[in-house]
Amino acid sequence: MDDWIASGLLAGPHKHGLGRGRGSKALWSAEQANLFLRLLRARQGARRVKTLCNLPVWLWLTEGDDYVPLSQARRALATWATGSTWTAQRHARRAVRMTLDQLGREELPPTTRRQLEILLVDALVTSKLDEVRLAQLGERQGSAKVEGLVRMMRARYMALRNLPRVDDGLYLRARDLYRSFRPAMHLGDPKLEETANRACLDLCTILGVLLSEGEPPSNE
Repeated sequence: MDDWIASGLLAGPHKHGLGRGRGSKALWSAEQANLFLRLLRARQGARRVKTLCNLPVWLWLTEGDDYVPLSQARRALATWATGSTWTAQRHARRAVRMTLDQLGREELPPTTRRQLEILLVDALVTSKLDEVRLAQLGERQGSAKVEGLVRMMRARYMALRNLPRVDDGLYLRARDLYRSFRPAMHLGDPKLEETANRACLDLCTILGVLLSEGEPPSNE
């Protein structure tokens, strides 16, 4: 349980004293208890804590602070942004290929696709993005979709580099933007799970876009 709290999967409990010398008891809200049950179900199909981190972040984005406090969502996003998901070669390569597939095969010549894949996988593994090389590939291709991908990747890495310093106000702005382009979904929607599992990625991208537009990462 402590590990789940530290990683942001759950918020800390509210402690209530039982009287002098009688200790205290820890209680979770009904929303956090519901989240705990949903995490237990989701864990059956998720091999990594990173994947589970999407659930509290998505609930914060869609349901708000009454369900998941911002402090918890920040911890969950920080957990998602570090560790095996971003450092394991096979996971990085899978993530990059899925992103490139969204562009369509006709948008990318095979040589450009291979160069982009190598560059982006290396960036995920080392947490260092060669922005000059990425921009050159985008300009050389001359495709609006490729240039859009370049801007998106640069925004994500700007957010990843600055996550600890991003203030709460920017998170709230990012949530408003997320809600503006993500329509409300009912429980039976076939795209609900896919959308929820992209919550950390989407939030990171929006934060990066705000930062790239000149928003300061902190009030310091």
